[in-house]
Amino acid sequence: MKLYKPFSLSEKNAVITAYTVLAAVLIAGLFIPLMDNDAGEYALIALNMAQKNDFLNIIRKGQDYLDKPHLLFWLSAISFKIFGIYGWAYKLPSLIFSAVAIYSTTRMGTILFNKKTGILAGLVLGYSQAFIIANYDVRTDAILTGATIYAIYRFISFSADKKYRHIILGSLGLALAVGTKGLIAVIVTGLVIVLHMLYHKRIKELFNWRWLSSIIWFFIFLSPFLICYYLQFDAHPEKTTNGVKGMSGIKFLLWTQSFERLAGQRNMVNNADPFFFLHTFLWAFLPWSIIAYYETFRDWIVTLKNKFGVTNHIQFALSGSALLIMLLMSTSQFKLPHYINIIFPLFAIITAKAIYRLIEEKGNISNWVRISFYVICAVYVLAGILLNVWAFPLSNWIWIIAAFAAVSFLIFIIFYSASFPLKPVFVTMLTAGFVNFILNTNFFPRLLSYQGSSRLAEYVNRNNISKNDIFGFTDRSYYAFDFYIQKDVREPGLDVLKQLAVNNETFYILTDKEKLTELKAAIIPMKPVNVATHFHVSNLNINFLNPNTRASSLDSLWLMKVN
Repeated sequence: MKLYKPFSLSEKNAVITAYTVLAAVLIAGLFIPLMDNDAGEYALIALNMAQKNDFLNIIRKGQDYLDKPHLLFWLSAISFKIFGIYGWAYKLPSLIFSAVAIYSTTRMGTILFNKKTGILAGLVLGYSQAFIIANYDVRTDAILTGATIYAIYRFISFSADKKYRHIILGSLGLALAVGTKGLIAVIVTGLVIVLHMLYHKRIKELFNWRWLSSIIWFFIFLSPFLICYYLQFDAHPEKTTNGVKGMSGIKFLLWTQSFERLAGQRNMVNNADPFFFLHTFLWAFLPWSIIAYYETFRDWIVTLKNKFGVTNHIQFALSGSALLIMLLMSTSQFKLPHYINIIFPLFAIITAKAIYRLIEEKGNISNWVRISFYVICAVYVLAGILLNVWAFPLSNWIWIIAAFAAVSFLIFIIFYSASFPLKPVFVTMLTAGFVNFILNTNFFPRLLSYQGSSRLAEYVNRNNISKNDIFGFTDRSYYAFDFYIQKDVREPGLDVLKQLAVNNETFYILTDKEKLTELKAAIIPMKPVNVATHFHVSNLNINFLNPNTRASSLDSLWLMKVN
């Protein structure tokens, strides 16, 4: 692809505006309260590290935790140390790695195609819907995506200019990715590099000592994670973890963590649908999923027709890896939507080069692409209206004025601004950005007001209730409560609570509907001091969103005082 013509003034202004809006969206997401379960759970683990200055062991609710490696917890605990115990401090490292992901995608797109494609690819990634979600409902995905694409970018850079520092930095990025979520990062990175070298008939270069030395550097950078896992688990074969005695932390990191999901081990079976990720991608990579799919399959068809010969506009390492990884994940017995975030940077570059390929070939974006973008814009606007006017109406005049200003700005851009080939692309970005900004500043804060665990935590803090005297007795875990009172709440059994009551101890119990029945049956002398309406906000449904039926979908959480 030979597009070396500099950006026009309209394109420069559009890029600056798009990045400004994206920054506002992501920063606004920092201040959305933490959601149960995963975000609250991971924040609580990081809180324990920070409070106890124990960065060796991963502990949850007083028990050894062997599911996710250390990096997210280390970074969030350090952030707590620097900025204090806040939800936004937990999310901040993920936002930084999201910036790394955008930067690395931009650089990689530049190397494989050209600067304009790289810049557009970075924006495509930033505006993809699941990428935005990963920065307010923070799990491991933002860090994993950023570290993985950084490693790939550095290794691709080494293949281009042979500067050895790329091997070292690529190995560092890969080790950080594995230290975030296990071996999946090695699979993705390795497949991209192997396909890249195969496609360009340079596979023999991978056996050069400099490429092979990346294995040594990788294990050097991974060694802190391996040492910590060894000391917490391998050095203690007497421990029972995840229901198994003598589990190896090192084996878990290098093998089990990823492959037990594929095989459905440890009862990890939740979705047998082989097409789950293929249709999940349609919403997760909005507003780009249609053109991303189109270009990926086109790359495969053209490459197969040309018998894997190098073809203009195609880097098969991207489309080949993206589709193969998605198909591999589809064989897994345990599937969650955010698992495919790791390959979003590859699809972002594919999408950007598709847009520029069409412009180069036709002088403008194809009508079907333009129409699909504007249809998607209409869907975003409709969703924004439904969620911020019908479900949770805007009540703050500042955001009402901001919403009208955003709509007016979009109308001006669509009908009155100068026309240029990328205009539909940037209109789509700004539409998605404005809608997500309103969601982050109105919808989600209003939604989280129905998360009873957070509201009860506010009550505890406001009334100076002794946190050492609070116990949990619930049907499921409410980690956000623990995080916001900054205390790992103990969860004894019913017999222990009965004995404390018999001993005339005064204490409090956090409980829910299912367990409250058991407490009453045990005839524990108690009374409610606060009741919070509750909804599991990660499982939205139409009954809850509908203001007329919302009350019927709500549950309750109780804070009970004993004796």
